[in-house]
Amino acid sequence: MVKHRREFNHDRFNPLLGLLIGCLSLSLPAIASEPSGASKSETVLKSARQVVEDTAFATLITIDQAGQPKARTVDAFAPDADWVVWIATRASSRKVAEITQTPQVTVHYYSDGLKSYVSLMGAASLVSDLATKRSMRRLQDSKKLYPNFPDDYQLIRIQPTRLEGVLPGFRGHPSTWEPIGVNFP
Repeated sequence: MVKHRREFNHDRFNPLLGLLIGCLSLSLPAIASEPSGASKSETVLKSARQVVEDTAFATLITIDQAGQPKARTVDAFAPDADWVVWIATRASSRKVAEITQTPQVTVHYYSDGLKSYVSLMGAASLVSDLATKRSMRRLQDSKKLYPNFPDDYQLIRIQPTRLEGVLPGFRGHPSTWEPIGVNFP
């Protein structure tokens, strides 16, 4: 017994094909590849900013005289548009002595809610001029913390050279776990 082939009905198929192609064209740009070049850096920085904004405190990592990294929780100012981070501390703190000796630091932010982190690596400098101290002082930098303001109030300015992170949309290399990164000029 020979089965007869049905004749293909192009009129019925063409609208379905058009719908399928239309759906694919809407979704393919989102899954085809990640952004490249400047747009990729902008996307990474936007995602990193989201992580920082979701973080209450940061960790400042300095290097002591023996070359040992020292980490401590800090209440860092929000990074500015160029990702410069400011931290207020007491002038007598060990972090000030460590930055004086070795200015290379890392500021680390972890967002439990986003299961993501951002690390900013760069050079720290100590800023002691009175006008800057007065303009940067926040409400939480109270008399209780700094009873001898402005003398005991030391500002640390961190100019980042690199940002790395495991971010929303950027989870790191699948085999090496290397995080996504952006170098700053």
